[in-house]
Amino acid sequence: MNRFATSRKLWWGIPLLLLVLWVAGSLLPANEIGIPQAPAVTWLSLPVVRFARDIAAAVTLGCVLVGGLVVPQRSVRVLRWASAWALLWLVLVSVQFILTISDVLAVPLSSALDPTTIWSVLTQVDVGRVFLWQFIGVAVVGALSQAVFSRVTAWVVVFVAAAACLAPSFLGHGGLSGGHAVATISLSIHLVSVSVWLGGLAVVVALLAMEPTRAQSVLPRFSAVALGAAIVAAESGLLNSSVRLTQPVLFLTTWYGALVIAKVVFIGWLAYFGMLQRRRVIPHLDADGAVSTKGLTRYATTEFLVMGFAVGVAIAMSRIGPLATPNANGATNLITVSLLLLGLPQCAVLITDRITPTWLEAIGQYPETMAVVASVVCIELFGLNLLDHLVGVQLAALFNIGLVLLTGWLLAVSLTGERQRSGVITTMVMWVITCGAVTYFQTTRPQSLIDTRAVAAATVTGLMILALYLVKPLLAKEQLPSPLPEPSASPTQ
Repeated sequence: MNRFATSRKLWWGIPLLLLVLWVAGSLLPANEIGIPQAPAVTWLSLPVVRFARDIAAAVTLGCVLVGGLVVPQRSVRVLRWASAWALLWLVLVSVQFILTISDVLAVPLSSALDPTTIWSVLTQVDVGRVFLWQFIGVAVVGALSQAVFSRVTAWVVVFVAAAACLAPSFLGHGGLSGGHAVATISLSIHLVSVSVWLGGLAVVVALLAMEPTRAQSVLPRFSAVALGAAIVAAESGLLNSSVRLTQPVLFLTTWYGALVIAKVVFIGWLAYFGMLQRRRVIPHLDADGAVSTKGLTRYATTEFLVMGFAVGVAIAMSRIGPLATPNANGATNLITVSLLLLGLPQCAVLITDRITPTWLEAIGQYPETMAVVASVVCIELFGLNLLDHLVGVQLAALFNIGLVLLTGWLLAVSLTGERQRSGVITTMVMWVITCGAVTYFQTTRPQSLIDTRAVAAATVTGLMILALYLVKPLLAKEQLPSPLPEPSASPTQ
């Protein structure tokens, strides 16, 4: 699989996944008296195996899609890759199935390997039937991927692979009934679209590294597919989140809400790098594809890192659940505040860099002032919480989110001006003060309980986001070389 070396940064999502679970207190089972829990090895292994399974599933679907439909006249090489990745996918699903039995039944792995237990779960439990569906689908994809000889058969294999990719959306649900219908369907669409986007990009980069002459035919076609998949992934993800978080305040107070916003930030960064691809890679296609492949690899490497983070966050969300809160008494999660104030506005400014109103550029002369204003706004809204007593928690949450996003956008614009370095340093200092002040005011509430790991994680998250402003100018000024000129005829010819 060394052909996919460019996408190795996807695996950086595993450390982030484990870190998020540790900060949220879900890395290991809780020691609750009288409630049986799966062994620690199951809790540690299951999210990692799920991560690897998602990557294998995405790459398999990407191989079938690119090799059978995107590449003109199909690619035998890529369809061979599909068989290999399908085998890996099947192995990972099998391991996940054993770990799931151990998790659901709270039994050691040795008991989960009992053939009688395995058969009864496969045939009598809804979770087992979902896994059986996956086993069959993945096996069919692996067997038929090299038998793709036309667009019709390619579509059939793509459909089966997509059905196997969406199977995990049915885990934990009793079926498409009641309130689960919208959540299940939207999650299914989300999983397939993400797999097309992630897996397709990995396969395209690997293919063009070996066959650069295909760039002219493959890149424009996959770019359109990736754009559509990104839009569908964003829309379906937001719909699924709104179904699970039915009240605005839950986006501010729960771990699930913080991770939803983190995924939105990651999508924003991916949209930015996708925009750079369309502006700087596709317009520079040349006859042999050398320039486009070089630019594609450079940007795609960073995209894979962000995609890996997004996959890790998604798996953490499924483990934590939509109702878990870091603090008692409904106190705001400061990680959410860091993403609303610093993360989302940064993405918006990056993407709309060329259309920022001229009159706003003037605030670039006063980034230090904007840093102080942003700090005061956050301390009032999430520390003092005066608005909650006037209009109620839910309306206050909507107002708080809107006001923080507006303040963050103005701050982001100011940090792109001439005084950027001074503004970033000032904002970093003010962000540390903000986290300390908000935490102090939250501790003054009756029966308050503050998760110090969440506060520390929020402080570090904000500082890391701010540090990216110092990298952005390098990204903005980076230019690809112009296409090589056509060789002129020799005087002797």
